[in-house]
Amino acid sequence: MGQQPPVIGIAGDVDFAPGGDASAPPTPRSCCRMTYIEAVVKAGGLPLVLPPVPGQIEDQLDRVDGVLLIGGDDPRTEPFGLPTDPRTTPVAPLRQSYDTALLAALSSRPDMPTLGVCYGMQMMALVAGGALHQHLPDVLGETWTHHWDRTHAIFPHPGSPGWLLEAAPHQPLSRHRQAVATAGTLCVIGSSEDAIAEAISDPRRRFYVGVQWHPERSGNGPLGLGVYSVFVRACRG
Repeated sequence: MGQQPPVIGIAGDVDFAPGGDASAPPTPRSCCRMTYIEAVVKAGGLPLVLPPVPGQIEDQLDRVDGVLLIGGDDPRTEPFGLPTDPRTTPVAPLRQSYDTALLAALSSRPDMPTLGVCYGMQMMALVAGGALHQHLPDVLGETWTHHWDRTHAIFPHPGSPGWLLEAAPHQPLSRHRQAVATAGTLCVIGSSEDAIAEAISDPRRRFYVGVQWHPERSGNGPLGLGVYSVFVRACRG
């Protein structure tokens, strides 16, 4: 028999399903865009969407070989000591509380590969003591090039991991209104030409990487599907 694919736990999104009738309130549901699931499959992994149940995180991590935190709306920053900009679109509170607890639990599992995409990267930075640019036009002006499926080059920093040094600069797809301003205890390993942090990592861990762009929507190149391939290979151990 061939090698079994590594199980990739996907920390998905939370949205609200309509009630059963017009008078019933919407109810939260766990969900995940198929683009993330398909990227994991193409990279050789077995995707498993993790329900946002904070009390079961340790049991969930015992059953997976790696964790993917996907994109979404904007983090609330009050839990990290700063007010949330009123122009943001905050994620569901259940999702953010679960993701915060998940990242805290992963800190005691340095050998578990972890990949954060867009919002996922931002949460990694916040949990590590960093901060966000909550509204990029305030930083870059109205000509900013990071939202609405824009593409722009990613430039690796000296000392970046080989997969990024060899891949960049390429032009993956970008779709975000916020960005990491400071990475806390993590390292910025790649930036755009306007100095926005595009990739972060913790070099003390086996594979702990956040990327601001959307590799699952950036084609089959090294900064597209290639990012998921590197991640899944790390999950194989």
